[in-house]
Amino acid sequence: MNTKNILVVASAAILLSMVWAVPVQAAEESDSLDVLLDEGKVMLDFRYRYEFVEDDRFPEDANASTLRTRLGFQSGNWNGLDFNIEVNDVRHILSNDFNAGGGTTPDRTEYPVVPDPKGTRLNQAYVNYTGIDDWGFKVGRQRINLDNQRFVGSVGWRQTEQVFDAGTVGWASDNADFSATYVQWVRRIFGPDSSDGKHRQDGTIFLNGGIGTPIGKVRGYYYLIDDDDAAAFSTGTIGARLAGAPAINDDWSLRYEAEYARQSDAGNNPVDYSADYFHLAAAAVTGFFDFGLGWELLGGDNGSDGYAAFRTPLATLHKFNGWADQFLATPTRGLSDFYLTFKATPGDMIFDARFHTFEADSGSAKFGNELDFRAGYKFTRRFRGDLFLAVFDADSEGAVFGYEDVTKFWVQLYYNL
Repeated sequence: MNTKNILVVASAAILLSMVWAVPVQAAEESDSLDVLLDEGKVMLDFRYRYEFVEDDRFPEDANASTLRTRLGFQSGNWNGLDFNIEVNDVRHILSNDFNAGGGTTPDRTEYPVVPDPKGTRLNQAYVNYTGIDDWGFKVGRQRINLDNQRFVGSVGWRQTEQVFDAGTVGWASDNADFSATYVQWVRRIFGPDSSDGKHRQDGTIFLNGGIGTPIGKVRGYYYLIDDDDAAAFSTGTIGARLAGAPAINDDWSLRYEAEYARQSDAGNNPVDYSADYFHLAAAAVTGFFDFGLGWELLGGDNGSDGYAAFRTPLATLHKFNGWADQFLATPTRGLSDFYLTFKATPGDMIFDARFHTFEADSGSAKFGNELDFRAGYKFTRRFRGDLFLAVFDADSEGAVFGYEDVTKFWVQLYYNL
């Protein structure tokens, strides 16, 4: 049975469960199916971005000028049933001197990769049902962001997102929640025209649950990835995290998180390995100022079949380990990232600065340092602009592992109707 047929059957199953669950009298008194369209909402937004990349590993600098247009429709709700459909389109305008990655621009290998290939894709198409107490059911192509997106995310930074053909069951109360997801396809950021644009899954599941405590939200998770098209992505990860934001007094509050996970090979992965993950972070917040520091470790392991490291192939990777994206793949010796953060949000402005120091987990190699900066302004309720800068300064030891100096600069404009 192909993907389309499976999604149709699953959607029909949800509809049948809805009919079974809703009492006859309630169904007769409810609004007609017309509310799905009459109370629906059309969504349209545009995001233009210019991205410049100077990377010492390439003879040419990248200049990427791209426009993303996103058109969608969120239906109204009928007896707990609703649906969503969304189309994403990316165009290259003004300048296309860059390698879009994923084999989409094979004639531009002299440029650094800016993974924003042109193309049009069905971004979301799902049926959602929430008509049974605290339960929810979603089937179809969907955006999935779990926790801070360190393990599962939509990669919203890129012009084409990562989305999932999946079925999700969720439960939530005032103080606890749980979700279980079965994934059949991962639609990746390289788009529909790339051979690497989608990966078939063979039993990939996401389990995630949390409960509130006096010291913060405690969450546990298990993510089993079994990727038919990228064996190295196949992993099993079990972990727990704590996150809290208590107030100290009327002027100051804290924000903290602590996380640990253990990962090993799974499915068709050819390397027998296991590795650890640690993340500790804390911040002090007063007024519109936010000062923080943190440490993240993705462990390296000399497994029986060679070196491997803790990896997060389905994460929103741009959020972590520097905006220059030098560690989208964890080095085989692992990665230790110590970082400082500062953020200010006066009025409609935002200023964000981060400093990272990167080292290997196994051994003493220093990969380099990175400084990131953002300045943004919300001009109106619908329109905002942002400037971003990332400067990665490779250490001399980092060059041994293939790291060189990289500078990236972005101008981004966003408008939604």
